Amino acid sequence: TNYNRIFEKLKSLTIQQSERFKPYAGTKVAVYHREASYLAQRLRLTVAASIEEKPGVPPSAAYLKQVIEQLRTQNVNIILVAPFNNRSYADAVAREIHGRVVVLPISVGSMSGAETYESAFQMSVEQLIAAAQANAKK
Repeated sequence: TNYNRIFEKLKSLTIQQSERFKPYAGTKVAVYHREASYLAQRLRLTVAASIEEKPGVPPSAAYLKQVIEQLRTQNVNIILVAPFNNRSYADAVAREIHGRVVVLPISVGSMSGAETYESAFQMSVEQLIAAAQANAKK
């Protein structure tokens, strides 16, 4: 009974938040690490590049140069990071592409206000909508 209740609650939340984000589906983003790719897939964002060359390994200067060119070519201005990622690389890329870094609560408790799965998901969607809207105004 508890499983069914939580399943239906999360299913409803996912449908609701996906509908809320629908106007921004297809927005191109870069991710610092592939953990943000799952959320991107759920919301139908297009992941253009990953700042990390290999998971857990800081990117080389040559790789970052390649990512910057790729993001410029594809007109990507949003970089998604988790609170625990090394943000300095994402910030450096954002400066080069005149973009913005969006910190998402990838897990429960990773940011203030993300005390539950539901609040973390809602916070992520709100931040992504704000970034997509700001991006559209550029």
